[in-house]
Amino acid sequence: MQFCKINFFVFLVTWITVFSFAKASQVPHSRPRNH
Repeated sequence: MQFCKINFFVFLVTWITVFSFAKASQVPHSRPRNH
């Protein structure tokens, strides 16, 4: 039971991280990037 809870938490965190990364990657697309 606890394993399923942890698995869900990890999945949620991973999804949020991917979503945030994709959003952050889209931001510099709108304006010139400074590398």
